Amino acid sequence: MNDNDELFKLFLAEARDHLEHAEESLLALGKSPDDVEAVQACFRALHSIKGCAGFFDLIRLQDLSHACEHLLDRIRTQELSVTDQRIDALLQMVSHLGQVVEGIECGRADQPGIEADAAHLERLVEVGTNVAPAVATSPMPAAPVDTVITVPPDRALLDDFLAEARELMGRVEELLLSSPANPEQIRAVMRCFHTLKGISAYVGFPLIEKRAHAIEDSLSDKSGTITALSDEQRRALLAAADELRAMASRACLGPAHGEPGRVPPGDSQMRIGDLLVSQGMTREEVEAAAASLKPGERLGDKLVAEGRIPRETVETAAVQQALIKNASDGFSRVATAKLEDLVNLVGELLISQAMVAQDPDLQPGSRLQLAVNRQSRTLRSLQVLALNLRMVPLKSTFKKMSRAVHDIAHKLDKAVDLKLAGEDTEIDRTIAESLADPLLHMIRNAVDHGLETASERALAGKTPRGTIELSATQSGDHVIIVMSDDGRGMDPVRLRRRAVERGLIAAEGSLSQQEIYHLIFIPGFSTADSVTDISGRGVGMDVVRRNVQSLKGSIDIASVLGQGTTFTLRLPLTTAILDVMLLRVGSERFLVPIASVIEASRLESGEIKTILGTGRMVESRGQMLPVVRLATLFDLTDAPPGETGILVVVEHFQGRFALQVDDIVGQQQVVIKPLAEHLPHHPGLAGSAILADGRVGLILDPNRLLEAAGNIA
Repeated sequence: MNDNDELFKLFLAEARDHLEHAEESLLALGKSPDDVEAVQACFRALHSIKGCAGFFDLIRLQDLSHACEHLLDRIRTQELSVTDQRIDALLQMVSHLGQVVEGIECGRADQPGIEADAAHLERLVEVGTNVAPAVATSPMPAAPVDTVITVPPDRALLDDFLAEARELMGRVEELLLSSPANPEQIRAVMRCFHTLKGISAYVGFPLIEKRAHAIEDSLSDKSGTITALSDEQRRALLAAADELRAMASRACLGPAHGEPGRVPPGDSQMRIGDLLVSQGMTREEVEAAAASLKPGERLGDKLVAEGRIPRETVETAAVQQALIKNASDGFSRVATAKLEDLVNLVGELLISQAMVAQDPDLQPGSRLQLAVNRQSRTLRSLQVLALNLRMVPLKSTFKKMSRAVHDIAHKLDKAVDLKLAGEDTEIDRTIAESLADPLLHMIRNAVDHGLETASERALAGKTPRGTIELSATQSGDHVIIVMSDDGRGMDPVRLRRRAVERGLIAAEGSLSQQEIYHLIFIPGFSTADSVTDISGRGVGMDVVRRNVQSLKGSIDIASVLGQGTTFTLRLPLTTAILDVMLLRVGSERFLVPIASVIEASRLESGEIKTILGTGRMVESRGQMLPVVRLATLFDLTDAPPGETGILVVVEHFQGRFALQVDDIVGQQQVVIKPLAEHLPHHPGLAGSAILADGRVGLILDPNRLLEAAGNIA
């Protein structure tokens, strides 16, 4: 790859950063119309994109950036005021610019309609009024007019959306083809369409969102989710899944915006004078001005002072110069798959080293043992380095929530501020990517259900603007993410009453306050009086719970009626390495995450009680806990019979339960591996690992183990 190719790739990366900053500035400007720095920051970001687009002969990108810049210039010179209409139009154009950059990166052909959107901005500038935005009407190939879809702004987001859409619709097919479909399968189908609706709205596919919403709506009636499907309904849903899969493919793989421009020839270390020549000055003019420079004087400033070139030309050249410099600063892009391979290989090295360290032939105090100890320290350092390569800050994930809050609040006519903290906290890339969906569901729920309208807040003595706070901190080998709002809070009495009405719990059942709050995670549970395209079906929070479970995390809820609600997510720093407790059951080894273990004690005779309708229970610190005997659950015949061994109390997302095992072998750090394909699937297992003695251990999933055992927490 030559210098020009590297420079062009760097430009695309810089353009995405500029667009992210522009969106952030516009959201800040929407909250504080007098924020001069936000106007200037957005103007600078778009001006930089415009200048560099011209440098690469990307005329479409340059023209659209100029249209945005022109409106912002009129705002910063106070010729026009900041209005919601102008902020919304600029946000739309920033998204549109992202689509253009995306199309450039993929090398796709131009799509008609960009000029119409740019003309809309120009009309906002000239007449200073709210003009309805123009909408592109040219359909994509193979798509009818009523399924025109725009392309989302970010390549990674686009790829993730298409992959998830295909996976969701594949899951729908799998569920529908398992005959007959039971109520749980129908709810799972509904969750798939609900999730597709949510992510479509987030990335900007309104037609897919509406279609998924309509299908989701067809799966429920006044009493809740339907419990049976006719053959005709099944065929219709299968056809709908095919349709949505095709719509997603057209949206992500059809024609988009822009085409790669040609990088001007020349050395990758071009000086700013060379860049000014490329923008229209003659070589003689630049050389003459450079020859007459005084000590400490800059060429660009001198040319501006002499009226030879405008200030904007120098600023653009400076940005281009920075791009060229950054291209040679030694940064390398590494494929995520290669990082995965590196972490796995380091894990294998650690396992091999542990085997050597535990070899009985290794003599204490020998030179070989000293070498093994030194190797162990080196490998630990290598492991930390490899894991750090997978770590990314949460800033990008958090910033996406800012736009979501703006759009949802605007749709619901609510005034909402989002405060972010701890965005620089780092977490495993795979976890960060998987967090976006549950956080989005929580944000939608908070804005729609948690926060009151301005009039309701006034009656409650609150400020008109609601506040959502999203923060992240690191605690040991976990990241704690807290989302809180200052809304109406959760009413335990109302939650319990609604759960009883829907037959989700018995009227005489005894639940703690935390268990009552966790009712919102039950599929189909909702306190909403009506269903909207934002929330109300009792599906979104179920998605949150399942996603957090899949990340081996936990979620807690705290709420004060009339004051607000706080969700606390506890997630592992990485999903590649796990600290576990080794449990022996018969001849088998089971592994449970250390973070889930509360305590362990020797099992006494008669300690376990069998309660009718509940099963085997044990009292622990004044609380009755379900008991799961692993030997019974996994049909291990070589385990000692009866009530012997050790009880290990573990925590899951809804409470605690006890594991009955034969012995605790110790603790170890292991590399998580998927279960072998030939092994039967068991919902209580999260994976496997090779132990220091070379044996294979099965990793337990506390969040699903109790369900697999048939108990009810």
